[in-house]
This record gives sequence, C-alpha cells and structure tokens, in this order.
Amino acid sequence: VIHEAAHFRTRQQCGTIYIGGDRFENVTDARAVLMGASAATGYGYNSSDMALAQALQAGRCSL
Repeated sequence: VIHEAAHFRTRQQCGTIYIGGDRFENVTDARAVLMGASAATGYGYNSSDMALAQALQAGRCSL
C-alpha cells in the first residue's frame, strides 16, 4: 500500500510516476521505505534510486 502511495505522491508532485526512467519502480520502492515501508517492498533499489527518492522527499523531481 505504501508503494502505491509513493506513486501517488510522485505523480502529484512531478506530474508523472516515471521519475528514474526504467528504474521508476525501484525509485518508488526507495521512496516507500522513506515513507515508512519495510525494506522488502518488492522491486528493490540501489543507492542511486535512494538518492533520487530522497530528492523526491525533499520536493525535487530530479537530482
């Protein structure tokens, strides 16, 4: 549920869910973790995905 909420927030904020290109689901997983989800959210993420998720949480749509 938090993963889908992260998609919703990204779309509201940036006008699209496709932040991170082909890794948008991974970026969304990282954002979901920042929003309180467990680390095991399905798609997984790396440090680059997390950096972009942190930018999203800070109100930016890119690094």
